[in-house]
Amino acid sequence: NVAEIPGILGSSAAITLSQGIRRVLRAYPDIKMVTVRPGEYDRQKSFKAAQDILTVNKAGELDAILCASEDAAMAALEAVKSAGRNELLGWIFSVDASIEVLEACERGDIAQVSEEPPYFGMITFEYAIQYLNGADIPAIIPLPQRSFFADTPESKAKLGGVIKMGKDLGITFAPAAAGGFDVFAIPKDMRDKFYPKPYWD
Repeated sequence: NVAEIPGILGSSAAITLSQGIRRVLRAYPDIKMVTVRPGEYDRQKSFKAAQDILTVNKAGELDAILCASEDAAMAALEAVKSAGRNELLGWIFSVDASIEVLEACERGDIAQVSEEPPYFGMITFEYAIQYLNGADIPAIIPLPQRSFFADTPESKAKLGGVIKMGKDLGITFAPAAAGGFDVFAIPKDMRDKFYPKPYWD
């Protein structure tokens, strides 16, 4: 049994993320979405949403919490600890890759973090400049993303390096320069299973 803390209901980001979750869950009928409480990408609202989820789903009735942002994940973690629901530690999943949430992943409090970095603007402007200078650019430009976890010695060591570089640079999100795109790549068989053709098609 899983619960979801989505973002702003009705927004395109919240819709597509929830659609992606349900696309995967359809392949696993034993996993059931039992509660949805929006957090609106706000830490206080997400904390209240997590409290509601924990109230509705008593100990032993919930196995994981899926969060639409690092604020939701950190709020869910705080609510789980405040409620003494230690059975859910390590069963919180997050989107975004702030250094704060990556540290929680490294500690084992959060299971996995799907990267959604704020670096898209730089790439957009680079291609816009090329276009304005007369270059042909592709219609679709896929962005490399990582799915962070720390459940093997290799992934934990690499995650520690990503966190260190982010702190050394004084930035909020996982730096692309830290690499790990091989270690933290979504396995090809999983990508092919759920997206047999590129997602933009």
